[in-house]
Amino acid sequence: MYVQTEYNKGTIILAGPFGNSAGGAIIIDSETEEAVIKFAENDPTVKNEIFSYTIHQWDYIMSKFENENPGFDQSYVDYKHKIQKELEII
Repeated sequence: MYVQTEYNKGTIILAGPFGNSAGGAIIIDSETEEAVIKFAENDPTVKNEIFSYTIHQWDYIMSKFENENPGFDQSYVDYKHKIQKELEII
């Protein structure tokens, strides 16, 4: 109910478990990190130590919700692959 209530207020953009049910994510629309911490620490499942939380700032580059489109082209993909190969990620 806690997450649903915040969703109904417009605070939560999306929420749900990961596909393998090993955790989940909640994306919150907030002006401050303090508000996100307050949300997490007031979650009954966190208070009762059923779940824990980690906060990550989302620095989105593309978002239909915010109407952001970086217009990536093939040169970006080629550059990204070059860097990933140098870092031995791929």
